[in-house]
Amino acid sequence: MVARARIEPERNASVVDVSRLGKQCAVRGVDGDNDNQNFAMATIYRIRAVDYSFDEAGDFDGATMRGLRTPAGFVMLFDDDLHPIEPANLFLLDHCHVPARRGRWQKTQTAYADDLVHWWTYLRLHDLAWNTVGADDLRAYAQALVQGVSTRGRRFSSATISRRIGTVEALYRWSHRHGLVEECPVVEAGTKRLVDIDRAFLPHTGGIRVAAASPLRPRPAAVDEHVNPIAMGDLTAILEGLGASPYDIDDTDARATRDRLIAETSLYTGMRVEEVVGLTIYQILDVARGEDLSDRWRPLPLRITVTKGGVPRTVVIPAFLVKALLAYIDGERASVVGSAKQRGRNASNALFLNGIRSTSRDVGGKTSPATAMRAFHASVLASGLTRTETTYRIDPSTGSPAVNARGEEILEARDVAKHSFHDLRHTFACQFYWAEIQAGNPAPWKKLQARLGHKRLSTTQDIYLRHVETREPEISDTFARLLKERLDALA
Repeated sequence: MVARARIEPERNASVVDVSRLGKQCAVRGVDGDNDNQNFAMATIYRIRAVDYSFDEAGDFDGATMRGLRTPAGFVMLFDDDLHPIEPANLFLLDHCHVPARRGRWQKTQTAYADDLVHWWTYLRLHDLAWNTVGADDLRAYAQALVQGVSTRGRRFSSATISRRIGTVEALYRWSHRHGLVEECPVVEAGTKRLVDIDRAFLPHTGGIRVAAASPLRPRPAAVDEHVNPIAMGDLTAILEGLGASPYDIDDTDARATRDRLIAETSLYTGMRVEEVVGLTIYQILDVARGEDLSDRWRPLPLRITVTKGGVPRTVVIPAFLVKALLAYIDGERASVVGSAKQRGRNASNALFLNGIRSTSRDVGGKTSPATAMRAFHASVLASGLTRTETTYRIDPSTGSPAVNARGEEILEARDVAKHSFHDLRHTFACQFYWAEIQAGNPAPWKKLQARLGHKRLSTTQDIYLRHVETREPEISDTFARLLKERLDALA
């Protein structure tokens, strides 16, 4: 059944969380014709739908929302008058919401919503109607992305440009299919190209033939992900800044251990932040059931189901970390569960929970990836681990790079965090690789692929091969030995 082009008012409207009004985003034109326009008037808001308990009133009533009921966590787009951008919201609901994937559709849907924020802002800045654009308009948008600057003052990566153009093309294919636009402006590629397959299998085939990507989308570089492992001294400072030690209990340190445990779980297993916060207490209890945890370095299999591709995999977690997680469950987490009950809330079965200082609505809820990443970012900055980055200064009235009296774009240097949470995964991968090499395994790529959960071996090699072959191993022999003992695969 095709979704209607216009949403009926006051029909089972969701309530929304006003505190999550989205950021102002735009794409600058390449010809400088936006300088005299009021950038603020082109604001597009992203508002995330939330679930409220029956005794709490929503921030918006049905007449204000004017929308079909949307699931919790779904990001909707609104203009500066808080009128819903209906074609975008219908597309996102129909194209991205996959109930069968439970909560795993939310990250993809949020990325699609962000892409459409940029597109709708571009439309408003150039006074274009969304349903009358043509192929030339899409080409101009692609060119604007190539030459444009983000609101953070950085050039867009080829992967970001490709994704944003792909989202817009998907919107118009969907709109044409459902009769919302008369003509589809997307220019389909008429040729085909060879796509490399896993280098470990069927090398004689030379690849598989698939339809070529859109001619507007740049082909991302082979290694678009910057590998940035954390040196051991820096890592120690970051972990100590994240919270109290979960191993050497210090009665004088009243800080929580949650944020540090989240980081260490990623460091010692190679899990992504979404995978770490997606763990439940039952998974940890199941790992520990019947196991002797007295051997600190004993590797234990942990089956995870919340993964990037939705395909479950098994990671290896050291016994000392499992023991620390059990202590967290019985201590700090149990206190959070008790606090949630006192406030009339049912705690989540997630392993890591929002703490007792959270609001009544959030206490006992699952810790979000954003919360974990913010804590890590704060600890990196507090440890003095920064690097200097040169960016364009953005004029807030136009969203374009600011210029000086001579018309030259203004560049400025600023200090930013030297590491992100994802660097813990990079650290794991590099340390694991060199530990395997030092242990006599000349080709550890397949084992590393399994640890990281990459679908293709070529993905693992493309990301890490150049780094490990051009840089000396920045680990001590002691750490390599311990890492090998902790993370070696089970027979």
